Parts: sequence; structure tokens; C-alpha cells
Amino acid sequence: MLPLPAYVIPLAAFVATLAVALALRAVLAQRGATEPTAPGEELFVPGVRSGGLVAAVGSLAQPRSEEGLGVLRRRLTQAGYEGKRAFEVYSVLRAALALGLPALTWLALRPSTLLVSVALALATAAVGYYGPSLYVENRRLRRRAELLKPFPNALDLLVSSVEAGLGLDAALNCVAADLEPAAPLLARALQQANQEIAAGVPRLEALRRLDHRTGLTEMTSLVNVLIQAERYGTGVGRALRAHADLTRHKRMLAAEARAARVAPKLTIVTVLLIMPALFAVVLGPTIVNVVTYAIPLLRDGGP
Repeated sequence: MLPLPAYVIPLAAFVATLAVALALRAVLAQRGATEPTAPGEELFVPGVRSGGLVAAVGSLAQPRSEEGLGVLRRRLTQAGYEGKRAFEVYSVLRAALALGLPALTWLALRPSTLLVSVALALATAAVGYYGPSLYVENRRLRRRAELLKPFPNALDLLVSSVEAGLGLDAALNCVAADLEPAAPLLARALQQANQEIAAGVPRLEALRRLDHRTGLTEMTSLVNVLIQAERYGTGVGRALRAHADLTRHKRMLAAEARAARVAPKLTIVTVLLIMPALFAVVLGPTIVNVVTYAIPLLRDGGP
């Protein structure tokens, strides 16, 4: 057990730091309340907020700037957490893990020295604070890969539908319906954009929201092409055809780049795994003969 001052003093310091952090957070919140929201960021503002202790604890793990808050909301949305309390739950969970893991670890292990206690507290607090962030980022990357895989085929379907005479909204509906069995995630994203357009949201705004939700560079390029085609009056089919050709070319270049990375990886595997076994098979009998016959013969002075 640690002596009483060994953990009373750090606890008091932690309480004081918590009070200062809450005060600073309140000041920054009042300062940012009058700042306008960035265009398009209203999509990521959480719809429901709790008050009291939950909001105070959650605010400790939230970015202080409006730009950081917007980036965090966008990451959560692209990771698939679009609920009204997703932002708040993420912040509270992150703060609770960062504060609770050190205490639980100390109660479970009961380190004997203050230095070990401090090191253990810092390590577990870092794990609790950054663990949810790493999980969200990993989930976001997996969803982006899942959305990107069927995207070129969806773009080809969109080009075919537009060139067949359908309008852009009807073409999006047709593509979403056709993709539902093979790519449900991308189909749901397109269906959500169609529902927003049907509900009265301007098409350009719905396309921008679709881009924000997916986080794909290819989707950003597609939205920019559609916006420019509608703004300058060019043919949507021609613009989509050019963009589809460019996307197909980029996919071919990416496949060639992945194929080019195979040779160095195989070289490393060959050197580390295959070459030692080959040397053992080829040189093993020779080494055994040298040790068995040649070395004793040389030691005895020859024949």
C-alpha cells in the first residue's frame, strides 16, 4: 500500500486540474457561441445534448476550437455513428476511460512505489483517451474501403442511366436500387441523398452532404463534376462519362501500384524464410562431412 500522502496529493492535484479545465471550457464555449457555423457543418451538429455532470465530463475530451469540433463530428459520421447522441457518447466515453482506467488499474494491481503508480496511471490514461479515437479511425477507414470498392461500378451505372435518358435524380434512384444487394452501404448513402432531395433539400446541398458522409476523394470529384455541370449548363452525361474514364484509369494505376509492391515483399520473404532453408539443404551435408572427416584429418596431421 502507498502511504496516504502518496495518492492524496495527486488526487488533489487532479481535482484542481479538473476544475481549471472545466472553467476554461466554459469560457471557450461562451466565446465560440457567437461564431457562425461553417457552411455544411450543420450536418454534423449533434441534435441532443445532456447537461450537468455528463456534459462537463464529456467536454474534457472535446476539441476546443470550432474547426476541431467539425472535424470530429465529420469523422464520427464517416465512421457510421450518425445518431443524435453519437458525439456526446463518444466524448463522455473517452473522458471516462481516461479518468477511470488509471483508478481501476491501481485498485487491481496496487503498485508499491509512487513512480510505478504515476507511470501506470499515465499509460492507462493514454490508452483510455486515445483508444476510442483509434477505434473510430479504424472503423472510418474500413467503411471508406467498403464504399470505394463498388464505386467505379456505381459510376458506370450512373453514366448508363443518364445516357439512357433518365434525369439525375431518377438515375441516382436507379443506381441505389441496383446496388442494394451487392453494395448495401453505398446504396444506403445514395438513398439518403435521394430522400433529402425528395424532402426539399437543394440538390447541390444534398450532394455535398453525401460527400461529407462518405469521405471519399472519388465522391468529392463526382460531386464537383455534377455541381459544375449544373452551374455552367454542360451536359451531365458527357461530364459523367469523362469522370468515369478518369476513375477507371485511376483504379488501373492503383492496381498497377499494388502489383509493383509485390516484388519487394516477395524478396524480403525469400531472403528471410526461403534462403536459410535452401542454404541448410544445400550446404548442410557438406558442413557435416567437413566436421566429421576433414577437421579430424587436419587435426591428426594428414594421411
